[in-house]
Amino acid sequence: NEVTVDTESCAQEPKNMSGVWSGTYSCTNTCGDNDTNQPVSLTISQSDERATYIDSSASYKGTVCGNEFKFSGGAATYNESGTFTLTSATTATKTSSWQSKSDAKCGGTCTDTLAKN
Repeated sequence: NEVTVDTESCAQEPKNMSGVWSGTYSCTNTCGDNDTNQPVSLTISQSDERATYIDSSASYKGTVCGNEFKFSGGAATYNESGTFTLTSATTATKTSSWQSKSDAKCGGTCTDTLAKN
């Protein structure tokens, strides 16, 4: 029996997450300083249960199940994955963890508080 993680079954209709979201993020990092209440803006594009998002420096893709968008991706210097969760039609939270590509000891966990523009 082969187990595939990417195609987890979802019995919920994917909620619409498309649009530009902005707010703040805070990260607890294992190397360097922590980030606190830094500005963030991201753009989500969605087609049914498939979605992608880009921010100023990175891109991600994943799947939407109900009000959750599970994503992975990153930028040239780090990998990141997590969950974007709609808390209402115009508000959301995003939790993620990241890891440096050049130093495996460096990474962190981040939480975003977002509103749809």
